[in-house]
Amino acid sequence: HLSHFDPGLRPEINQGRCIIASPGEARRKVLGRLARQAGFDVSFAFDALELETSGRDASLIVADADEPGVASLGWMRETRDVPTVLLADEAFVPGLRARVQNFRCSVDASDAPPDHLLFMANELMRPDVANVRASQRVLHATICGFRKAGSLEPVFGLSYNLSREGLYVR
Repeated sequence: HLSHFDPGLRPEINQGRCIIASPGEARRKVLGRLARQAGFDVSFAFDALELETSGRDASLIVADADEPGVASLGWMRETRDVPTVLLADEAFVPGLRARVQNFRCSVDASDAPPDHLLFMANELMRPDVANVRASQRVLHATICGFRKAGSLEPVFGLSYNLSREGLYVR
């Protein structure tokens, strides 16, 4: 069914710019690839100063709080309204959540599955959606196939959150 699929084809940029700040090259590549596939124009920042200066016009910031300058969170004053996902060692997640509760920010463990990024980005970029949901979402990423009504051709997508009554497919 995927013989017509071109894996080198890049999706249209329709989500704005995503800045990723992480000291690990492998982690930057994984997160960048995921954000690019989700429709973001991806760029990288290597320290808190770059985040502060270039993050103001971003649609999403993903920052690794294990980087000392990033962990200070001073750069967040300039990017207060930009949806931000902070990644940190599991032991520091509760403390960081308390420190960023007044920001448009979500915190997750550095070793969490990269697919969590999509869920958190959507939650941060559309905060009004959570208020009309009948049940809480559960993070779960898997590939799924489905058919539109009346069609025999399957469509494939990624499901990364489930609820009591269904699943969301990107």
